[in-house]
Amino acid sequence: FPSHDNFGLDDLALYNMIADSNGNIYFFGSDLTTKQMAIIRCTATGVIDTTFNSFGYNFFYPAGYQPNIYALISSGSLAPDGQIFVSGAQSDLGVTTPYLSSLYNNQYILQVAQFPDTQEQGSIDQLFGSVSTEVYSGIVSPFLGSYRSSLQQKAEAVIELDSGYILAGMQGYLGVNPVISNMILVRMNSSGVLDNSFGIGGKLALENLTGTDEYITSLIEDGSGDIYVTGYSQNGAIFRKYTSSGNLIWNSDYLVPVYRDWE
Repeated sequence: FPSHDNFGLDDLALYNMIADSNGNIYFFGSDLTTKQMAIIRCTATGVIDTTFNSFGYNFFYPAGYQPNIYALISSGSLAPDGQIFVSGAQSDLGVTTPYLSSLYNNQYILQVAQFPDTQEQGSIDQLFGSVSTEVYSGIVSPFLGSYRSSLQQKAEAVIELDSGYILAGMQGYLGVNPVISNMILVRMNSSGVLDNSFGIGGKLALENLTGTDEYITSLIEDGSGDIYVTGYSQNGAIFRKYTSSGNLIWNSDYLVPVYRDWE
């Protein structure tokens, strides 16, 4: 990344990737040195695609400033119109904030010009979310409020539903003095506004079935709208299927007597 100021000096970490119908590959992760979120696009031959955001990548601070611990993107997905939805988190001064945001793809690249060239987060869709409730335009913090997360927890997965809704998942503690963490889902429309018909105010805590901390790592939706969730607990691997409203259909967890929590 020759035009990235500290290329060759920074430590970069990639946490996820997806491919589009044209064979382009999107990588999501973090610049561990500058503590920026990172998104990179390559062609099918592995070459940086400079038609994406002019450079082929985008490094940015979700809140517009450098946090003291990290900022990362853990997952992403592509909408049918080409927009990119990413989930991740920033940890700053002992406070972790899960984020979900919408970024322009190359179809919308001309709209980036309305932001200063030096403002790397300029590719964020600032109309995403409710401007009356979000601290930073274009960045939604879907899990704030009812659920409390620990320093290690972040938004883990985001997908575009066939119905046009966005589903994101994370783990968090319920209430003020929790004992164990639950896997939590949140559903929003394509504009980033919570779907009040899902769970309570668009948020749904999945029932804890192991009696230990449960962590979500990924989720997908099938053609009928059912939701598949993978994750882990201190007892082993989690694999469950839920209805579109979050009701458990089956549980195929793989539990073992001793399990080392790698989070």
